[in-house]
Amino acid sequence: MGGTSRVNTQRAIRATTAAPTFFTPVLHEGGNYCDGALVANNPTAIALQEAKVLYPGVPVELVVSIGTGAYNGPVGGYWWDVLLSQIVATSVDTEEVHKLLYDFLSPDQYYRLNPVLPGEFHSTVF
Repeated sequence: MGGTSRVNTQRAIRATTAAPTFFTPVLHEGGNYCDGALVANNPTAIALQEAKVLYPGVPVELVVSIGTGAYNGPVGGYWWDVLLSQIVATSVDTEEVHKLLYDFLSPDQYYRLNPVLPGEFHSTVF
């Protein structure tokens, strides 16, 4: 099943940032589209696969992956805290896809923008 390239940039950005439970999915051509969340938190590899389907035989010239920030927080505490932290970290990890693409694509072809966040930060959901 292939995707489509017939969607404007604003609609694509709105759909890919529609985090489930926070924002309403975007309806487009009979399908609901939303943020990849736990399934594809870093969808760069999926985007490359779709580009291959949509444009067979056309080489990829440039990939820019934009992250929301890497957090290397402290690990410690009771064993269940560590286990729960690992489960959550694994399910929302974006860096494994980055490492894979970094190994497969040339340095002049692939760029990842993902700042390291400070040791302590607070997020607010509006």
